Amino acid sequence: MYFSRDFINLVRESLDIVTIIRNEGIDLPEKRHFYSIDLRTLCPFHEEETPSFSVVIDKQFWHCFGCGRGGDCFGFIQQFRGVNFPLSVKYLATRYGIPLPEGYNRKRRS
Repeated sequence: MYFSRDFINLVRESLDIVTIIRNEGIDLPEKRHFYSIDLRTLCPFHEEETPSFSVVIDKQFWHCFGCGRGGDCFGFIQQFRGVNFPLSVKYLATRYGIPLPEGYNRKRRS
């Protein structure tokens, strides 16, 4: 399965990482921390008692200071759903109503 860079960027720019994380069932409180650029909660990828999972709204990425994982919307879906990159692109596009490009499942030509 192959998606062009343009389509990947379209999906990335069309979505909000906070919405994606919340829609996957992660409790991400409205309370903003420090200088109002991130939201924090318990990490969904490891056991912890204090929040170390941070979402940087302005830059649309997430990072856990406990386990060191992080990334953009695609990286979150890859980790959370256990899928590869192309499937994370397809999942997000389909879930949020972004039409898949015609012939998206063709393999990339070398």
